[in-house]
Amino acid sequence: MRFLCVVGTRPEAIKLAPVILELARRSRVTILSGPHTKLVREPPVWFGIKPDDQIAIGVKARTLAVRTGAMFGPMERMVAKYGYGYAAQRIAAAFGLCRRPASAVG
Repeated sequence: MRFLCVVGTRPEAIKLAPVILELARRSRVTILSGPHTKLVREPPVWFGIKPDDQIAIGVKARTLAVRTGAMFGPMERMVAKYGYGYAAQRIAAAFGLCRRPASAVG
């Protein structure tokens, strides 16, 4: 089984580090992204995690909608690059799960 961990902020990197380390015992691909790529690079180093790739969306993407839209193309390429199958469907499914209210997730 393979896992794709996308970390976009420094707090996410810190919170997900134990999960990523556990998944690393099996198999995984970790991609860093976000508007502050320098800041998001630091926490994985603290935990000994070496990201496999990075998506830089640039500082012009200021709003959540613009940043989210800017991620779809690069994410699709990364998902295809690492052999995760139908990229657009997997990205859309993951995005849908992330954006649902907590009470709606079983």
